[in-house]
Amino acid sequence: MEEYRVISVLPLGKKKYKVTLEGTETVILSLYPSEIRRYSIQDGNTLSFVHFTEIQDILYKRGKERALYYLKSSDKTVFQVRTKLREGYYPINIIDKIIEFLEKYGYLDDYRYAENYLSYNKKRKSIQRMKNDLSLKGIEKVIIDDVFLENIQEDDDIEEGLIEEYCRKKVKDVVDEKQYNKILMALLRKGFKYEQVKSILRKVMEETTT
Repeated sequence: MEEYRVISVLPLGKKKYKVTLEGTETVILSLYPSEIRRYSIQDGNTLSFVHFTEIQDILYKRGKERALYYLKSSDKTVFQVRTKLREGYYPINIIDKIIEFLEKYGYLDDYRYAENYLSYNKKRKSIQRMKNDLSLKGIEKVIIDDVFLENIQEDDDIEEGLIEEYCRKKVKDVVDEKQYNKILMALLRKGFKYEQVKSILRKVMEETTT
């Protein structure tokens, strides 16, 4: 059976150690001092396959608890959970196994996340801005496209309505150049197109002052 050689054991904060093992591939993981002692993990020592498997089981249970705690306060994307676990030095195969468990039992669902995000933000942000935000959260393009196709029709009409609604809230009286630029920039930050914003803002200003 395969053995793993201990390449290094380095302090990782006050309570853990970063352990680098080398077998058929390099494995980096995080262990507590009690686990370091239990498995005699020191530079140059070898770790048996049996002990390596035991450590993998420990890390799976620990990583699953950490992921569930991370998801406790709010929904997260698969990418966000993967990133969190990678930061904790969980091996890739363990992360894959945890993600599979979370998806199987409904704790993780990127499609649901995208739908909820769209529902919450569709009256505040442009469609392109929302798509960009979801992409940055690691959601696959095919999921994003499916969610928007299913839930959004007549994109231009929707966006024009949002822009006009925002402008009417802000334009209460004669608007000077400073106020105009402030409203314009606020809408551009939400992801709306410049020409579209400029046209609607001018229209609302004209109606307000006539």
